[in-house]
Amino acid sequence: MWFTSFAIVSVCVCFNASFGKTDFSEDARTEARLKAAYLAHLLHYSTWDEEDLPSARSTVGLAVVGQDRHHFAQVLLFLIDELKITLQGRKVKVFSLARIPDADEENEVFKDCAVVYFLQSEENRWSECTLCDKKGVLAIGEGSKFASEGACVSIVRSRNRVKLLINREGYASRNLKVSSRLLRLRSTVEIYQKGS
Repeated sequence: MWFTSFAIVSVCVCFNASFGKTDFSEDARTEARLKAAYLAHLLHYSTWDEEDLPSARSTVGLAVVGQDRHHFAQVLLFLIDELKITLQGRKVKVFSLARIPDADEENEVFKDCAVVYFLQSEENRWSECTLCDKKGVLAIGEGSKFASEGACVSIVRSRNRVKLLINREGYASRNLKVSSRLLRLRSTVEIYQKGS
C-alpha cells in the first residue's frame, strides 16, 4: 500500500512537471491529481462479479462526465497509463463526456463501462443516467450529494482535505463489494450514514 501510494504521488508530480503551466490554479491541479489518485485506489479496493464485466481480454470503460475545467480526465488517464492500473486484470479505457448522453444513446456510449465518475457540474443531473442503476457499475461523484442519492462514492472536500464518502448500500445495490481495508482508512474514508 505504501509503495503504491508513493508511486501515485510520484507520477502525479511528474505529470505536473511534464505539462507545465495551464489556465487553472495550482490548488485545482493538486486537487484533480489527488482525486485521480483516490479513484485509482477505488479501482483496486472495489470488486466486481465477473459476470458483470466484459470478457477477460476486453477493455473496461471508465467515463468522466461533466464540465472538466481542471483536466481531471487527463490526469486520470496519465495516472492509469503510467502505473498500468487495471480493473480485475482488464485494461481501463478512460473517456470523457461533457454531459450525460440521451437515454437512447447510453447503451452505445457506455458499452463495457464499469465506472462512471461524475464531476461537480452533474450533481443535479447524475440520476438521469440509467447506467448508474445497472449491476456492476461503480458510480462516483464529486460532492456529498452523490452518496446521499445512492451513488457508491462521493469525493468531498472536508476541512481542506479530500475524503471518500462510501455508501455501502450503493455498492450492494450494484452487485459490487468494497474492501474492508479501504473502510478502515479513517483519515481519508467516511462511511455514509442515512440521515446524517
